[in-house]
Amino acid sequence: MIEKEDLDVVSVCTPNYLHADCAIRAADAGCHLLCEKPVALSMKEAAAMAAALRRNRVRMMTGFTHRFLAGNEKAKELLDAGAIGRPFMIRIALRTRVRSPDGR
Repeated sequence: MIEKEDLDVVSVCTPNYLHADCAIRAADAGCHLLCEKPVALSMKEAAAMAAALRRNRVRMMTGFTHRFLAGNEKAKELLDAGAIGRPFMIRIALRTRVRSPDGR
């Protein structure tokens, strides 16, 4: 598909051991990336991916959407402002409330 289509973005959601190869091939084709975690299985793979991104001037985002939750964004804002000091450990439990079809 990379060779036959003019793609802007590729979503890498293959088995973990294939992430690096797929990401590097997509970057070399000039595609931006969304890569599921773990991004790579080793630092060597991650470094090769980073080099491909730099070489091709493309960007990659890791598929960790929790970073955009309001509470997490507020925590980042407070950290950046120096309002809560420097954390040394963070423990998070995320639970969502499942609603019935009638809204309860």
